[in-house]
Amino acid sequence: MNASDPESRSITIDTKDASQSVDFAERLPIELIHHIIAHLDDRVEDYYRGNCRPIPSGLAACSLVCRAWSHICRARIFRTVPLKYGEDVSHRRLSFLYSTAPHLCEIIRNLSICLGGGPSTSEDWIPHFTGRFTNLSELRLHAEFITGPILGVLSDFGIMSLLPTLRLKRLALDSWSVDEAVLDLIPILSACSNTLESLSLEIYEVYRQGSDSVLPPSACLNSLRNLNMIPSVCTLPPTNLIRCPHLESLTVGYTYGDSPWDIPSWIPASLSELILHCDPTLDFPDFVTAIRPSILRITISGYNHPLFDIMTWIGGCIGHLPDETTLRQLAIVINGRYPSHRSLYPEVADYAPLCSAILPLFSRGALEKISLNIDVYQKGTAGTIAASRAVGAVEEAFAPILEEVSVNGFQRITCDHGKIDALLVKNMVETFRDGHFV
Repeated sequence: MNASDPESRSITIDTKDASQSVDFAERLPIELIHHIIAHLDDRVEDYYRGNCRPIPSGLAACSLVCRAWSHICRARIFRTVPLKYGEDVSHRRLSFLYSTAPHLCEIIRNLSICLGGGPSTSEDWIPHFTGRFTNLSELRLHAEFITGPILGVLSDFGIMSLLPTLRLKRLALDSWSVDEAVLDLIPILSACSNTLESLSLEIYEVYRQGSDSVLPPSACLNSLRNLNMIPSVCTLPPTNLIRCPHLESLTVGYTYGDSPWDIPSWIPASLSELILHCDPTLDFPDFVTAIRPSILRITISGYNHPLFDIMTWIGGCIGHLPDETTLRQLAIVINGRYPSHRSLYPEVADYAPLCSAILPLFSRGALEKISLNIDVYQKGTAGTIAASRAVGAVEEAFAPILEEVSVNGFQRITCDHGKIDALLVKNMVETFRDGHFV
């Protein structure tokens, strides 16, 4: 190539070298190819705050290497697919899956569907199209554009006939409407009750059901291990039609409206982990069932309240448990606390309400591990002296608890990047197993 000739400024590819590269790629052990592609797919989770994470660009590049690489990459590229029924039925994504590449429906594992009001008569292919997703393990249904009864809409889209055919592990119902007796929800849960392990509910509306409603059989979710009741406008109405005898973890949060946030009565007493997303200006959750969790995680986000008031609320919440003596682990996260009317860092007295609540549990109860994470400032940077004082305040406030940490225990208290991070473990040998805290 002559660099001085503008017309000759092009890149010449040696087809022999290219074919040799492809041939080399094809000769790599299949296990190594899988490891390479898995390394490029760095998505820990497919969703972030309800939205699909973008596909790593390296996967698309690897899919062009050869047919073998394309086959492996395809399963990852099309593992999670979002669709918007009723809004973009004619969108090229739908037409591509329906007409051009229907075989891809079988490799999709996670499907996120934003429901519209229902397909029109000219879109009678939609139920048949939905039935092609035969290998789903996760399904997310967004019903933000639907109010009132929803079972008819799900049937029109072919979803109610699809659910019993799947071995669904995870189900998320976002911006969902339920009736006062939860009758509309039961058929959905019953259709996947044998395999469902994780359920996420975001209740947006509670409507009044007609007087002629037929009471369905109760839904027994024997495989359900995790239940996430997302903070929203409403809470799920009381019901005796749901059972989940083997539930291990429950996440529940406050509502944005006037509805009380209760622990549902159908939650089993054997629940091991309770995760609360709290507003310290509201009442404590109503523990209408005698749960005895061994792990309690409390998260308070986005509030500019005095830390003393927050700690007072947390201490009261712990004391409000049916039996706080069963706690083995306590984790507290306070995010977005940016005080403008006080010093940047908490003082010793701010921690007093929490310490008085957990000291008896740490001394005489089952409590073995305490973790504390607090946002302490918003703007600027803090000097080493101020950070050291913050650590000292935690050490002084928790001194009685630190004395309970035996020679086999562990403690770490740091203040860096605007966060106070404390971890106290009573007995390292009993709490640390298989390379992680239990």
